[in-house]
Amino acid sequence: MNQNYASAKDTLVYVGTSTGTERPGLSFYKIQDATLAPMGLAGETPSPSFLAIDQKRRLLFAVNETNTFQGKPSGGVSSFAIDPATGKLTLLSQQASMG
Repeated sequence: MNQNYASAKDTLVYVGTSTGTERPGLSFYKIQDATLAPMGLAGETPSPSFLAIDQKRRLLFAVNETNTFQGKPSGGVSSFAIDPATGKLTLLSQQASMG
């Protein structure tokens, strides 16, 4: 089985990574043989920290833990659609937090 391919039956794990690292944004892994197999970069967004997936596993939400977001002195929130065939993420929207 190709390690860099996710099927609908695979269990995927998403991990937020700090922007400015080798892999900025959201990396993802497939649970394979009781280990995590790296799948690469799933989607890009600045410094995602807290992640949540809806019950139907169609959407992923990420809190962007930054000092400035979209030119405002705050963090933000990003939403993504999850591709059911590959697990890759497509950015839907971003909003600076009100703080």
